[in-house]
Amino acid sequence: AAAAAKPAAAPPPAQPQPIPIQPAPPKRP
Repeated sequence: AAAAAKPAAAPPPAQPQPIPIQPAPPKRP
């Protein structure tokens, strides 16, 4: 009931997650 009082449209708190950048493999023709 208490949870229903909160607007469902409210976006959840964004948590910054470090995304490891992987170098793409060299494309050979």
